[in-house]
Amino acid sequence: MSEPSWFSPALKIFFVIPYVFFALFVGAFADSRPKGQVMLISNVLKTGSCILIVFGLHPLLGYGIVGIGAALYAPAKYGILVEQLPSDKLVAANG
Repeated sequence: MSEPSWFSPALKIFFVIPYVFFALFVGAFADSRPKGQVMLISNVLKTGSCILIVFGLHPLLGYGIVGIGAALYAPAKYGILVEQLPSDKLVAANG
């Protein structure tokens, strides 16, 4: 709350840039492992970054790491139904 006015937009930029950059690569990583494992790795990365911010990591760097975790989470989130359900149930599950 006491940061300069440029800090809030900088947080968004430090989240979005790693998210967009790593989005190019995380799909292959997510496809190479079980989606639940990828989601766990992503959530550990995001939670760890938040904990590090609490203990003194600069928030801009922390948000960048959270952006990487978010990019990693997205393909796993959208691909997990295929692993969990037979193909004849996918339309109903997506609905």
